[in-house]
Amino acid sequence: MKIVERIEELNRLLSEIDGKASPKRDLAVKFFLEHIFHLWRAGTEDQSYVDAFVERSLPVIKNRRIDFYISGAFKLQSYINQEFVGNQWTTMCLRRSHIEAFNELYGDFIGIKKFIDTDELDQDIRDKAEYEALKMPDLKPKGLPEGHWWWELD
Repeated sequence: MKIVERIEELNRLLSEIDGKASPKRDLAVKFFLEHIFHLWRAGTEDQSYVDAFVERSLPVIKNRRIDFYISGAFKLQSYINQEFVGNQWTTMCLRRSHIEAFNELYGDFIGIKKFIDTDELDQDIRDKAEYEALKMPDLKPKGLPEGHWWWELD
């Protein structure tokens, strides 16, 4: 998906997020975080498009910050607390990377390091890794920075 197409999809999701509370809004937040991750990874292609989108979307993001916290950190926390089967470790890593991308894109615009606080979440990931980590390097998205350490736990 090209950056322009991804931004169009993010704009559509943003209008759902800005609406009334509903299961549809919760799902829109989840998909928004996924698309932000891909936009963040592709951002170097044309950072001006990415920066313009982030700046335009910031008022909605600030107003719905709790929704992003719930859909991002809280749901990931619930996910971590269950026993993993199959490649669920990879799913957890991907969800954590979605949050990191969101923090990196939006944190710069509002002047805080973490839009969604992840300290407790990260400790729980480290604790879980002691007995359940499953390193699957072929499933790790290419081009992730070293700061995405959760992909390297085993």
